[in-house]
Amino acid sequence: MDAASVALLFDRAAHFSKVVSAFGGSGCAWSYTFPDGETHRYIINGIKSPDQLEHEVLTLAIWLWSLKDYLKGRAATLGRDPQDVEAYASGDPSLALSADIANAAKHGKLTNSRSGKWPKLGKLRYEIPQEAMRSVTFRAFEVETDVARPDLVTFELPILDSNGLEIGDALQLMTRALSAWERFNKKLERAD
Repeated sequence: MDAASVALLFDRAAHFSKVVSAFGGSGCAWSYTFPDGETHRYIINGIKSPDQLEHEVLTLAIWLWSLKDYLKGRAATLGRDPQDVEAYASGDPSLALSADIANAAKHGKLTNSRSGKWPKLGKLRYEIPQEAMRSVTFRAFEVETDVARPDLVTFELPILDSNGLEIGDALQLMTRALSAWERFNKKLERAD
């Protein structure tokens, strides 16, 4: 495996990291029925839908985990032990968690947990500050919010362990995992 091939995959991962970090989108809508039987509809325009953001996070996780095989190939080309890549991935908590998330997405379920946490993604949470809003329109049984500044919206996509306890945020995890692979690659390339 040559350095250019590894660099290309890092570029792809960095591209998807930027895509995940851009929160503007076509919006989303949902309905909620209250205990009294009234159903209200909520519409948010101008930000990504929860499904879109989850899809992008899972895509990024898969690309990040693909780096492992590229780095193992690169290690072998450089005459180093590819198992060092496996040991590094298992020893870094962000890589182990992102591996579990990627493998669950790729295979439909997780049969072995590298992190030991058996993680899954929780429900997206976001906060829209007033200065991010263009308008809020109230109608009978409907509220529509138009977001003008999606860059001011705060998103959190929780990672839950096997007991349903929150153990981190997927957006932050992916950033840490990319940084961890970048550190490993630099070390691999400069080792004598």
